[in-house]
Amino acid sequence: MRPRVDYKIYSELFDRHDNNETPTVKGRVITRDSSLLLPEIRLTVPKEKTYMTTVSVAPDGTVRLSR
Repeated sequence: MRPRVDYKIYSELFDRHDNNETPTVKGRVITRDSSLLLPEIRLTVPKEKTYMTTVSVAPDGTVRLSR
């Protein structure tokens, strides 16, 4: 049996390009059985990676998100 696998998801505001608005990052994880919403995060500091969530895949293929 395979072990559980965890994937940490981060976002990064690379450059503002003279735009002063604070971007919000949204997303989804599409699985064979469902679709899971990633938590929305606001990126405020350029060039800083911001943690979003951890995607865990169980040996039986079950997928879950955790913070």
